[in-house]
Amino acid sequence: MSERYIFKKEFEPIALVGENILILPDNRAFKVVYIEQLPIYVKDFGPIAAGSEIVTGEAGVPDLVKGFLEMPKNELAQIRFKLLDDIEVRVFQPRRAGRFTTNAVQFVIDKRIEEIDPTLKLTEIFQFEDRSLAFIIRNPTNYNLSSSRILFMGYRYVLKELSQIPEKYVAVPVGAYVAEK
Repeated sequence: MSERYIFKKEFEPIALVGENILILPDNRAFKVVYIEQLPIYVKDFGPIAAGSEIVTGEAGVPDLVKGFLEMPKNELAQIRFKLLDDIEVRVFQPRRAGRFTTNAVQFVIDKRIEEIDPTLKLTEIFQFEDRSLAFIIRNPTNYNLSSSRILFMGYRYVLKELSQIPEKYVAVPVGAYVAEK
């Protein structure tokens, strides 16, 4: 059973060296062998016309995973992000599976998130290896934006795979959960 919890108010590592992580929805267990900070990375996805959107990974648009959020084999990133421009973001992981969803709606992240959640815990996502992660970035305003910048920060974990699920672990979602019907 898990003794540590993710999505804490304060932004701290979800597991320490020697502790275990269970990657969901795969149910693969790992031991943490190394941790380091990922202080700040700002990515500008470019200009967006009023009311328009861009999809990361499409032709001509930077891909969230390939290049700057992709992790090597057996590595995990714990990321929180902050919107620097007046944009809305919808998160997908894998690329076609919406995150932050109910049966009826996919929740968006916009500039108001900082008023509600100054620690940005509601933006926390996890990138395991090269698992597909994508954003749809929308300009909700009635004016063109010259940039669509997002600041990323977090922690990097180097992991060693375990042959079985240990008794104690931290469960980490790295993709949308799809319930059996």
